[in-house]
Amino acid sequence: LAALRKRLTDCEARAAAAESLAASLQAALAAKTSELELVSASEEAARQRVMELEGELARVRADSGDRIAQLEATLSEAQSEVRRLAGECEGLNAEVRRLRRRIANMEEEAALLAAGDKAVVPRVAKHVRHPFVPALRTMRLVIGHILAEKAAADLADDMAPGGGERQTLDAFVYDYFLLRFGVRHLAESHISALVRGLAAHWEHDADVSPRLATFGVLLGCLPSSALKGKSDDWAGEADAKGDEGGEGGPPLLLANDASALGFFLHVRCAVFSRCGGVPSSELEDGAAEVSSAVVREVVTAALEPVMPYHEVVARMSAAGGGADDDDQVDVDKALAAALTVWSAARETAADRVGALFRTHDENGDGVMTWAEFAT
Repeated sequence: LAALRKRLTDCEARAAAAESLAASLQAALAAKTSELELVSASEEAARQRVMELEGELARVRADSGDRIAQLEATLSEAQSEVRRLAGECEGLNAEVRRLRRRIANMEEEAALLAAGDKAVVPRVAKHVRHPFVPALRTMRLVIGHILAEKAAADLADDMAPGGGERQTLDAFVYDYFLLRFGVRHLAESHISALVRGLAAHWEHDADVSPRLATFGVLLGCLPSSALKGKSDDWAGEADAKGDEGGEGGPPLLLANDASALGFFLHVRCAVFSRCGGVPSSELEDGAAEVSSAVVREVVTAALEPVMPYHEVVARMSAAGGGADDDDQVDVDKALAAALTVWSAARETAADRVGALFRTHDENGDGVMTWAEFAT
């Protein structure tokens, strides 16, 4: 019995110890459970944050892609605009350089015109206040510069987007002097001096300069016969009713033949180009000699197939543009002869077209029907 009681006491002690351990374990479990709940809540919050960040990242990536595309498009437009502006800037710089050259030549040309030979005095009306006539060298230099500027202006018109319309020679001459002198009255005074010079040298010189004759014909101030020599068609008298550059006097700004002017400038530029550029004598004295073979080749290339080479040579020689065996020829004589040959070629072409029309106009009514055209 004593042994059993002892064993019972030991069991009760162990049970008490077990209950105490169980209580401590329950307390630890409760603490861990609370901690687990906190960690779980934190995990859930973290997961939620991760999901929010992933969504934000996706939106940022999408927005960044759109923004990058927009920036790339804007950059491309800006680069195109820069190229366009660079082209415009280059064109404006070229125009500024050209204007500066013109302005630089203005004083020189004004001095040349002011130093004109007053010994050559044409018959002019009394109402003209400043009837001076530029010297022959001055006339050649000014006309040469006008022709060079007109060729450059025609090239710029041809290269313009859509193709610009070329100015007539009379309108270009007016703008030429107006651009240089800036004042309309001063420009018109120099135009009057130029036209009086054409009239005076044509009237008084025994052998008028081919450059003056050709330019006067193209401008409408001299008769077309001036290309072949002196003529009585030009009176050189000013109408007492007109004012300087006005209704009377030698015509200043008359309509001219655009085709003839285009051919003339083409041949002039092509000959100088193939002869190594504008000679120094042309720039200093307004006169130059060029290869007659080059002139014939250029004219033939421009007139084929209307006029063959041998006919061009014969006509050029007959018109004073250099014989077949000449090495050098005065460029102004050659150009005047070329213009005469071109006129003959145009008449030949017109005759051929007329003959073809009459051949196919079967009923002779002067109208080409589709049926007649097709046959």
